[in-house]
Amino acid sequence: MACEQGPTDVGALRFGQVGEVEVRVRAPLNGGVGWQEQVLTWESSGAWRLFEEIGYREAVGEQSLTSNPGIPELFATAYASFIDGANTNDGWKLFLDPALPAAPAEPCGDASTEATLRIRDYQRSEEARWSRCVAGTLRSLRLRPEERDVTTARVVEAATYLRNLTVGEGDEAYAYAGSWPFATLDKGDETGLNLAEPRVFRSSDGAADHHEAPADWESTWQAHAGDRPLPEVDWATEMVLLGAIGTTQESGDTVEVRRVLYLGAEKGTQVDVVHQVPGDFCAPVSRAVRPFHIVVAPKAPAPVFFAGVRLERVHCGSS
Repeated sequence: MACEQGPTDVGALRFGQVGEVEVRVRAPLNGGVGWQEQVLTWESSGAWRLFEEIGYREAVGEQSLTSNPGIPELFATAYASFIDGANTNDGWKLFLDPALPAAPAEPCGDASTEATLRIRDYQRSEEARWSRCVAGTLRSLRLRPEERDVTTARVVEAATYLRNLTVGEGDEAYAYAGSWPFATLDKGDETGLNLAEPRVFRSSDGAADHHEAPADWESTWQAHAGDRPLPEVDWATEMVLLGAIGTTQESGDTVEVRRVLYLGAEKGTQVDVVHQVPGDFCAPVSRAVRPFHIVVAPKAPAPVFFAGVRLERVHCGSS
């Protein structure tokens, strides 16, 4: 049963006190050609998880899933505090009389972030939901400059409080913080290439042939993929980034292009690449692999450079 306007009878327990809360934020990137979506889910047991996705031209670039550090029970009291605030906090109380509207007055459009806050009550098998058009990502959620709606401000404040009680707002907590969008062209651990470091394929700015592929792109793709057809790339407006680290000896190793960061007119664009390896107590098979990640992204200002390759240990089975 859906409860779009909020609960009418919370009984002995507040609505959602035994249940879960979720905030879902979908933000347009680079004028709407890409997106970043984040879904933070928090259960009354204290356990929370953050799912993140970045994409470009209707294709996924990469996904990430993180969860609460330490034992979930450490976050259970904070969850109860959030539920209490949703009922009593003067600044962002969600359960109002009359009820807080469940949806925005008009569709958000391509230029606005859509934020949805949901509270589910397990015992009642009901949920309350509020969606609003806002700005920013989960890390930087805020009202749009022209926004004057106090009900939207309540939803933003509640979602921000939820975020701060769990993930926090520091860049290090979010996989794709500040990144330009990108889409995966190919990813795996078997390639015909033997590149020991990442590469960028990008036509020159201002050149007469800036719409043509870089001279070594076709031969590189053929060495990697054999007779598979070349991906479609608009070299006048796009570039290709190839994350690679050469040969490793563990089958669980992966490579991921993580972020494409524009640093300004003088510094250009930095690309972060991560080498993920199985964590402690994993037992990966010893096998020679050549992990890689090839993505397409909007053509970013030069110079485009890689910030080295960062090593990241992952839980068994989560890479």
